[in-house]
Formats: sequence, C-alpha cells, structure tokens
Amino acid sequence: MLLATGVCWLPFSAAAEGEDTNLTVITAADIERERPADLVELLRSKVGLDDSGGTLTMRGVRGIAVFVDGFPTPLSDLKQVKPEQAERIDILRGAASARFGADAMGGAITVATRRVGARPHFELVQGLTSAGSWNTRLSGTRDVAGGGISITGEKQYVHGYRRVPAAPYPSQVTVEDEVTHKESLEARAGFREADREVQLQAKRFRSLSRYGRPNWWEDYETDTLRLTSSFRPPPPIELELSLGYERYRDKGLRDRGTGTDGAGLAPDRWLINDGDKLDGEGTATGKWAGGTLRLGLRYGRSADVYQTRDYQSGATDFHLRAKLANLAAYFLYESKPWQGLTAELSGRYDRYRYYDTAIFNAASLVPDTVGAKTIKRSFNPKVALRWTSNGTILSGSAGTGFIPPTPDQLYYSDTGPAAEFLANPALKPQRSLTWDLGLRRKFGAGTEAGLTLFHTLWRDKIGVMIVDYGIPLKRQFQNIGQAESNGAEVDLRHKMAGGWSTFFNYTHTRTRVTENLANPSLVGKELPDMPRHKFNLGISYEGARGLTAKALLRYVGASFTDENNTVTDARGYRWERAPYYAVDVSLTRRFKDADLTLAVDNLFDRKYQHGFFWVAQGRVARAEATIRF
Repeated sequence: MLLATGVCWLPFSAAAEGEDTNLTVITAADIERERPADLVELLRSKVGLDDSGGTLTMRGVRGIAVFVDGFPTPLSDLKQVKPEQAERIDILRGAASARFGADAMGGAITVATRRVGARPHFELVQGLTSAGSWNTRLSGTRDVAGGGISITGEKQYVHGYRRVPAAPYPSQVTVEDEVTHKESLEARAGFREADREVQLQAKRFRSLSRYGRPNWWEDYETDTLRLTSSFRPPPPIELELSLGYERYRDKGLRDRGTGTDGAGLAPDRWLINDGDKLDGEGTATGKWAGGTLRLGLRYGRSADVYQTRDYQSGATDFHLRAKLANLAAYFLYESKPWQGLTAELSGRYDRYRYYDTAIFNAASLVPDTVGAKTIKRSFNPKVALRWTSNGTILSGSAGTGFIPPTPDQLYYSDTGPAAEFLANPALKPQRSLTWDLGLRRKFGAGTEAGLTLFHTLWRDKIGVMIVDYGIPLKRQFQNIGQAESNGAEVDLRHKMAGGWSTFFNYTHTRTRVTENLANPSLVGKELPDMPRHKFNLGISYEGARGLTAKALLRYVGASFTDENNTVTDARGYRWERAPYYAVDVSLTRRFKDADLTLAVDNLFDRKYQHGFFWVAQGRVARAEATIRF
C-alpha cells in the first residue's frame, strides 16, 4: 500500500483483503461511499472492533496499536485525520506485537493518507449538525516540478457529545453541555523521481475542551514535524526511512469534585502535562523468487512531565518526570513452499530503557523518589499459514504480545503513618499468547463469507497487591493475574444487482479472569468493557449520477463497567451497561465540482450508556457540503 509519504508500508504481510481472514482493508473509494463523520465512527462498524468511551478493543483485547503514515498515533488523534484525507486503512486483528510492538496485543490499525499532488485541487468543506456542532476546512494541493505541496486549515466546534446525568462519583456528573473547540494547520511537500520519493509534513493542532463542569477543562496543543522517504534501487531491494518529532503541551483544571453545588464545582487543581517524542524507523525489503524478506530497525524516545498544582497557591503537590527510550528490531519472512500455500514467520525484539525518572509527592512522608535506570526486554514471534484454492482460504496464526510497565508503575511510592506504597522496578511486562483459525469462501462473483475462531491468554497482568498487612499497610504494583478471551467472528458480504450491496458481521467474545493473586474472588469474572455480542448489518446503494446511500444497524450487547461485575450497587446505580442498538443512515450526491451529504446518526434516538456512565448523545442530523475549485 502506498502512503501519502510515498513509503510502501506493508502493515504485516503482502496479503490483501480476501487473502487473509484477519485483515480488513478500507479504501478511499469505500470511505467516499460511506461518508462517515470521522474515522473512529467508520472503524466501529467493522468486524471484531468495539468502541467503549473512546477506547478501541478487538476480540475482547484492549491493546490496539494505531499508526498514521507509519507513525504511532494515540486513538484520540485519529479523529484529526479527515475521512477524505485517507487513502487506505488496514485493520489487522489478532496478535501484532511481532510487527508493531507494545500495545498491539489485540491488533493494529494503519492509516495511509493521500500523497501530495496525487489529486491537485482546492477544496472547501462545511459541515453542520442538529446538535450545534460545525466544522470548516479549506485545503489546497498543487503539483510543482518534481512533486507537490498542500496546505490544510480547519476550525471545528463540537457540542454536547457526552453527558453524565448521574454517576456514583460526584466528580463525573455533568451540569452543562460538553464542548470542544479545535484548530489545525497542516502543510506538506513532496518530491518524486523515478526511483525515490521524499515527503515533509508540519502540523499545528490545538484543542480546548470543557468537560461538562465549569471548572473542568483541558487546553491541548501539539506541534509535529515528519519526514519520510523511499528509495528503490534496482530490484529486488527497497529502502524506506521515516523520522518524526512531536512536542505537546497540555494544561487543565479540575474542580473539587465533591458534588454539583458551588463548593463541589469550585476550582481545585491545575493539571499540567508537557513532553515530546522522537520516532525513527528504517526498513529494507527484498523480493526473490523464493519469497520476501523485510528487515526493520526502529527507535523511539519520549520525555514527559506531569504535575498537579493547588489552584489558589500554585504550589506543586505532585510532580513526575520520566524519560523512556525504545529500540526495536524486527523481521518478516514470507514464502510459498507449495502452490496455494503461504507461510509467514515474523518477530520483533524490543528493549525499553527507563531513565531520568523522578517523582515528588507532597503528601508522602518521604516526598522525593528517584528511579534507578532499568531495562526491560521482550521478544515476540508470530507464525502464520495461509492456504488458498478455488475461492477458499484457510488460515491460521499464533503470536505473542506485550505491554511494558509505565514509569509510575515501576517507581511510584508513597509513605504515610498508616499505609505505604512501594516502588517495584522489578515489574515484568504484561504478556499474551494469541491463536486464531479462519475460513473464508467466495460463492460466485458477488458473495463472500468468513468464520474465524480466536483465543487470547494474558499473563503477568499488572495490578496493586497488598504485600504486608501490618502497620503500616504496604501495597505495591505487581504481576498479579491472568485472563483469557475466546470467541468467534462471522462476516458475510453480498453484492446485488442494480448497485445494491449488503453486509453482516458478528463477534462473540467471552472473557474471564483466570488468576488474581490480589483478589481471588475476581477469578471467573468477565473483564470490564467487553460485550459478549456485537453485530453490524448494513445495506448500501451506489447508483448513477453520483448518488450513494447507506443504512447501518449496529448492536452492542451488555457489558460490565467494573472488575467485580456489579449489576446494580447498594445506592441503585447500574454498573452493567444494558445492550443497545442504533441505526445510522446517510445519502450523498456527487456533482462535477461539489458533493453534498445528509446523514442521521442514531435515527431512532436511542438513549444508552456508552462510556463510564456516559449517556449517548441521541439522534443527530448531519449535513456536509464539499466544493472543489
């Protein structure tokens, strides 16, 4: 797949959708036809994916790596990529740490944006919703000698996308609509020759959010610089290089959180988070008659400072400074030993160096903690087999995953007269083992069906454990538990006559805790935020004169909010999320120099709990006009 950066980014293998039961590909044509409000909305309709309060899970596993143009990206930043900017999205389900490292236990999502100059135009986009939200975006792309340049600017106002009318914790209850103002400015330049390509990107983004309480807000800014290049000497070698730097500043305010009266809403603490990160990666890909070999080396460094200050005095009561470096080397070898059979072997070695970690806690009798340099290592292999014959695909894979401990899990300590929290630099990464077996079959020219069975076992899950019941009581982060996820996916797609098509996907997931040394009563409980049942049923129409339409029914089954699997607590708060369904519809008409989209999300105005006692917004009508000149 070809990125906007010009890099031939292979998410895991050279297989395309229809050749791998664990891969879903969304093309620019698919996005243009569906016209989603944002990419996260688009993803939640895909098989195996679930979105709970802004956290994506796949097949019951929380740990999904997101990459945009080859760079690791927080899920919250994925909404910054506009649907029309995406050239292709790959969703890889199952263990992906062998390629993408930490946080890829459950899979990975890679987004490739359009190349600079690939489609010269000037474009104005104006969107409005019935909730009062709006966005205005102006972009221009122009070819120049040997390349192209583009500039995109956007302002966005999002109104009332989360409400919490009642919750067991007073600090979560909202008393006004939640609103966010967003601004971004992005410039790109690309240069191309016959055997090489270079792309440069600079972006400034700011988001000012008010979270439904007058003194609970956040002001977040990022500045990003990225360079990517590819060089294609005579076959069979291709070389790729990417470098990226990002600086962020995050300032917020929290109230006392004791209620919704004047005292409870009074400002209490400044929350300040600043830092930067550097990412670099180089790869070499060679193709021979016997197979394909891809080698890569990646380096990442992050430096973060987090602190809380008293609102009145400005005095710091907590301060954490941490620096973390990751060096990784990976490989992917693919061969076809027999006709119809493809074998893949991949692996990645990660080394994490924790250094320059210092913690100040004014509430502790010993306020200062300095963490010694610590190194954590992990090697994650994966093997996959795929057999194809006459429209039938049988595939299977087994791989491992990991999530390293955070600096505060290693070094946080707190000493008081009655209790003490101990640092634990010996903490091990959380690990997982995943296998899956899939079958896909084409029936004629327009029908395709698939079935996948999957299983994930987590080990060394990190949690808080009491290590000494004496006085003072002593607690510590430790590797305390084990859990598993089992399930099946069903996927069916059918193209009908006259431009009509339909699809159905269903995921059944069963999670449970199998070991918890700190709290054995949790054994047998389900993991939070993991619904057992989820399905999507959609029908779309693509006709003459640029007219497209879509209707989607999405259903999410019941899930628990806490590890204890509480249904209703003693105060009457319901912790178990009830199952819900929603229907989304959209209609798009394309003209020569303009597009017009009308859509209604949650057509029947269903009220359901989405995040932590969040009530979904309800029915929202959207209108968006795109003018090209």
